Amino acid sequence: MDNNFNGQGSNENNTSNMFNNQGNMFGDVSGNNVQSSHIDYNMGVVKQKPNMIMGIIGALIGAVIGAVVWILISKTGYIFGILGMGIMWLTMFLYERMAKGMNIAGTIICIALTFIAIYIGNRVGAVLVVQSEYAKNAMDISFSRSNELFKLHLEIDSEFKSAYIQDLITSYVFSIVCSIALVAGYIRKKK
Repeated sequence: MDNNFNGQGSNENNTSNMFNNQGNMFGDVSGNNVQSSHIDYNMGVVKQKPNMIMGIIGALIGAVIGAVVWILISKTGYIFGILGMGIMWLTMFLYERMAKGMNIAGTIICIALTFIAIYIGNRVGAVLVVQSEYAKNAMDISFSRSNELFKLHLEIDSEFKSAYIQDLITSYVFSIVCSIALVAGYIRKKK
């Protein structure tokens, strides 16, 4: 019997050791946190990696909307290089919202999708401008025929080719400037 009562102290030690061992899972007894890239127990905040699948879906939606807007505006005969900035902003905004965060991979995905959207928007828009020019001369031609004429104009009309490439480069530059500004903003927000 005495051993049971005397053993009480050792049971307390055992209990204390048990909690200390469990404490190692969550932090040591001194209150130091376990270093983890996902969990910060001291602040009570659980950090999660961005959901890349949802982010890619968001970025794709942004790129498609941007390309469609580009095409619709180019049908009026005007092409603005600043649209590249708008497409970049939209793809990164939707990626960040749907992924619940932004990371380096997300930034690269957004830049790639924006460049593709700019190229498609600029190309289809230019073909539609060619089509509308021929329509003004009472020549109703199909999109595929307009595309062939667009390629022909690129080969023989240096002014047309220069304007087309200038619009493309200007849009890429604006989109890169926008991506740098947005990434800097995300970094400042994390600090």
